[in-house]
Amino acid sequence: MKKRLLIASVALSLLFALNTNIAFAGSLELLDSYPKDGGKGMQVENASVKLYFNEDMSSAKAKAANANSFEFVDSKGNAVPTKAFYSPKEKGVVMVLVADGTILQSDSAYKLKVSKDIVSSKGDKLADKKDVVINFTTVNTKSAVRVNMVMMGIMMVGMVFMSSRASKIKETKQKDEHILEEKVNPYKIAKERGVPVETVIEELEKKKEKARIKLEKQQAKLAKQQEYLQEEEENDNKKVAKARSAASVGSRYVANLREKKAKK
Repeated sequence: MKKRLLIASVALSLLFALNTNIAFAGSLELLDSYPKDGGKGMQVENASVKLYFNEDMSSAKAKAANANSFEFVDSKGNAVPTKAFYSPKEKGVVMVLVADGTILQSDSAYKLKVSKDIVSSKGDKLADKKDVVINFTTVNTKSAVRVNMVMMGIMMVGMVFMSSRASKIKETKQKDEHILEEKVNPYKIAKERGVPVETVIEELEKKKEKARIKLEKQQAKLAKQQEYLQEEEENDNKKVAKARSAASVGSRYVANLREKKAKK
């Protein structure tokens, strides 16, 4: 009897230990991030890192536990102030935003460290029990400005060329229209040239047919030129060079939070 009790006790102890290990082993994983580790071209204003976990992270308990789980630093180890936003609609998504008014250095290395102690809403921790470090580099703003200037120059030259070409096409089109609309007396021309009137009529018909075909081609070209110029003008009016926030590039959750903040 005692032997059976001893065996049962050992079995229960092993089962308890196994369940305890499973419970604390942790199944939380960081599936992806944007930017990815080693990424380049991070914007210097309204910078953010988007994290994708395999479990929900938005519970109040998890938020409180993870208050110090994200560390954003520069190449010298200086901390950059941030705030984490948890999305209740997008499971496992956490957006770590650089504080408003903080501008990162151009063409510089930064990293975000996610603590190994981070927990999910279920209480799970990272399975490998190691800090996760995401390294990235900010965009070279000087190079970006130069590229934009070159592109603007190319665009302006292109617009001038296309505008000039469109003007020439329009002039040719007007000449062809004049030929088609011009009223000519074939009898008078035949008399002046001393040729049969049928010959003059045939020549005039050929001339008008040639002008008509040419006019159709010119109209098609002119339509394309005008469409191109209109598109370029519309693109030029857009503020492409303006820095975009994380909210403007895909996080509706962050956008809603900022709208509520503005109303207050």
